[in-house]
Amino acid sequence: MRGALAWAARNPVFANLLMGFLIAAGLFASVHLVREMFPEFSFDTVTVTVVYPGATPEEIERGITLKVEEAIEALEGIRKIESTSSEGVCVVRAEIDDTLIDPADALTRIRNAVDEITTLPEDAERPQVELSENRREVASIVLAADVDEASLAALARELEAQLLALPGVREVTIEGLREREIAIECDEAALQRHGLDLDAVARAVAQANLELPLGTLRTEREERLLRVAALREHASQLADIPVLERPDGTVVRLGEVAQLRDGFVLEPGWARLDGKRAVRFDVLRSKSADTIELAGRIKDWIEQRRHALPEGVRLLLWRDGARSVVERLELLGRNGLQGLALVFGILLLFLGWRLSFWVAFGLPVAFLTTLLLLWWVGATLNMITSFALIMVLGILVDDSIVVAENIARHMRERGHTVAAAVSGLLEVAWPVVASVTTTVLAFVPLFFIGGTMGKFIRIMPVAVVACLLASLLEALLILPAHLAHSREPAPDRVGRRRPLHALHLGTERLLRRFVEGPFRRSLAWAIRWRYVVAALAFAFVVVVGGLAAGGRPAFVFFPRLDTEFVDAQLRMPVGTAIGVTDEVVRRLERAGERLREELPLADDGAPIVRNVFSLASGPGTATVVLRLSPSQLRSVTGLEIIKRWRALAGELGQVQSVV
Repeated sequence: MRGALAWAARNPVFANLLMGFLIAAGLFASVHLVREMFPEFSFDTVTVTVVYPGATPEEIERGITLKVEEAIEALEGIRKIESTSSEGVCVVRAEIDDTLIDPADALTRIRNAVDEITTLPEDAERPQVELSENRREVASIVLAADVDEASLAALARELEAQLLALPGVREVTIEGLREREIAIECDEAALQRHGLDLDAVARAVAQANLELPLGTLRTEREERLLRVAALREHASQLADIPVLERPDGTVVRLGEVAQLRDGFVLEPGWARLDGKRAVRFDVLRSKSADTIELAGRIKDWIEQRRHALPEGVRLLLWRDGARSVVERLELLGRNGLQGLALVFGILLLFLGWRLSFWVAFGLPVAFLTTLLLLWWVGATLNMITSFALIMVLGILVDDSIVVAENIARHMRERGHTVAAAVSGLLEVAWPVVASVTTTVLAFVPLFFIGGTMGKFIRIMPVAVVACLLASLLEALLILPAHLAHSREPAPDRVGRRRPLHALHLGTERLLRRFVEGPFRRSLAWAIRWRYVVAALAFAFVVVVGGLAAGGRPAFVFFPRLDTEFVDAQLRMPVGTAIGVTDEVVRRLERAGERLREELPLADDGAPIVRNVFSLASGPGTATVVLRLSPSQLRSVTGLEIIKRWRALAGELGQVQSVV
């Protein structure tokens, strides 16, 4: 190692080529790194969902939940099972121990075990078995209009297709929109007159309304896929379906024995924005899509669509998932620039401008090298990696400072020569490597944290270790060559920079006076009374350990921050009519509107409560959300808004819980 370090210090061409490569490759990686909110990982949880329309939670528990739990609890690799029995639906979640079984294999085994259950209720839908995954949500968009449900649904489907056509969009889910259905109401007298029954009508509709592949037609010149495309999506198209053909050639059609009506399923549900009927689009990105770029495309699409929508129709960007990523990356950039300026300014006082420049220049080189390593291992720039880089930024140039200061000392003693630089480097090389190694080892235990939390933060030690190794590489292979081959300033040029030179000499005299005076006396006192100092240090450790054991300060992995969204989640007693739930939701909406009028305006002149959005997902469950102005633009905290909103809403009657 000593020979390689000495060779690198004596060959500035190698150091410059290595530095140029790292800078260019780091810039390339910074452009191609995917930016996202959180790192990609699997939850190792298999979810079994069974829908049983109209069933009570007790019926769901007895008829479905217990049977599903019994079928999967004995399977290998199941760490924990949680289940929820709600009105009309059962959800069972099985947490997988990935040290015993691969999650994909566990998914297959659980699906097979559930499929083997033969005693589920006949009216229950087929169980859906899925491996939970990161949703990768980029944005939420709300469409609101004072129109009927059918018109809003048609417009929503049109916008959904346009969103799916945007590059990088993997999936769009719609909330607040009921599924379409065609209601067929048969006339009993007409059926009897023609000798038909409901089964005959159902068979005729099923046979005439289908889409089936027929295979492939191959010729010498081409190949064509054949299929039957006979899906009928509107009531008027179904009316012509023949339900009876007599021997005399007369045909009885569906429209003659039944009334057909386009409508929606009876499942209760709605969404409202500021009192108007609405739907919400949740846009999910593909794995390789960049969150910030896709969010920009979505914003451009919203602006274009706003001008083309009919009057009275609102299209609103409800939640921007890229904003937090942008803010964190901007914070990282600001901290980096501030750190660079502080490092250069402080080193300028003690080492002179040449050494200060090369030490400070190592900061962006190490940072770009870190981005290159992250891109090489397939990581992304997200909230966790940016936090890790911000955390390690303060110690990034410590090894460079040690190397540069020791080289400067050797050059003062032996002259400005390459040999002096090499001896100064080799003297501290192993201590610097040991120092970085101890810091790296402090983060190694994070690699072995299990469960979902371990997967969530595993990229943090990767980023920290990459940053420290990049800094060590720059300090040992690049910095010494620059210091060894930088020109020594001539005496006349030193005189021209007399103010800067005088500042450097003054700082050096003050530091020497401090070291020779107060520091030497304090050190001598501590050595003389070493047992007292050791006892005080031990007492300090005991006190700090006691405070930590007593929960002071409290440890919170995710601190509660002021947010732009305040929501109330309602849960009504089982059997509550949808009208009762709607009345409670309207009370909360009216309280939100009153709160908007009572609160002062935000700093930008807009109301603090920007919008009131409500969403009902069932007869007894609903959510009401207040969208607030950014926290930096208002003087009222989110907690204060929650208290005032709750007071304005008053007693909510038979509500089972409000979260």
